[in-house]
Amino acid sequence: MPSQRLKLAFAHWSDSGRVRTFNEDSVVVDAALGLALVADGMGGHNAGEVASQMAAEVINSCIAAHVAEHGLTTLHAAAVRQALLRRAVSLANLQIVDAAANNPAWSGMGTTLVLALFGDAEVTIAHVGDSRAYRLRDGVLEQLTRDHSSGQQAIDVRDVHLLSEVTMREPKHRLTRAVGVMSYVELEMREEIVAEGDRVLLCSDGLYDCFSQQTLKHLLQHAEDDLGAQCDALLGAANPQNGEDNISVIRINVRVNGPFNFPMLPSWLRQRYARWKTRWKRLVAK
Repeated sequence: MPSQRLKLAFAHWSDSGRVRTFNEDSVVVDAALGLALVADGMGGHNAGEVASQMAAEVINSCIAAHVAEHGLTTLHAAAVRQALLRRAVSLANLQIVDAAANNPAWSGMGTTLVLALFGDAEVTIAHVGDSRAYRLRDGVLEQLTRDHSSGQQAIDVRDVHLLSEVTMREPKHRLTRAVGVMSYVELEMREEIVAEGDRVLLCSDGLYDCFSQQTLKHLLQHAEDDLGAQCDALLGAANPQNGEDNISVIRINVRVNGPFNFPMLPSWLRQRYARWKTRWKRLVAK
């Protein structure tokens, strides 16, 4: 585990769907590193499977090598996690580009990527493409990633006509960013403070395309305590809706062992907590 303060429970499942005979998704769960990753490959002749597997293996190996050399506690620092992830994803990107250049059957292969790397009191969420991360906290489901797709671009610029055109021409939405397609890839990251009871979901588009956000929230909120059963339930609900695509999911439940180390929190949050604590003491004194 990345921290004695956090108790993380993981479960994952990946399914080829009802139509495809092969699965181009790759999933990594490394509880010792606090790492969870979903990669959704693309490319003909099973090349997507090659790309997603290469990305998953390279990133996992890079993080494991860093921990072996520098120790697990170095991952408690957000700056270290982010620098490490940039280096790992860059290496995976170059290896996929080189493999495609040296094998004509793999030409055009690439992969999306979404991952969570936990520290002491925070988690780094990183992604490329349209695989997503969600968090259910206190009954509120929040999407923690923003798709790198033409459809999302149209939404960002609020171009209704462009969005309509994209939807008609590209039902799956063309990716604007992917690992292994060009010699450079930009990794988008965000830091999130974890809290007791957080439910984190990482998934490929084969899952979230099947549900509205409200339905997904309902499935996560009313899921069984057993994480494996939760994954089965999500896949069982998704397959009849959209069995044409591969479906991959990772579920993470967060438990907190004791109070967080408040100095690790952002200064604005520590100040807010201090003000709240002062006001509470005054109210109690009255």
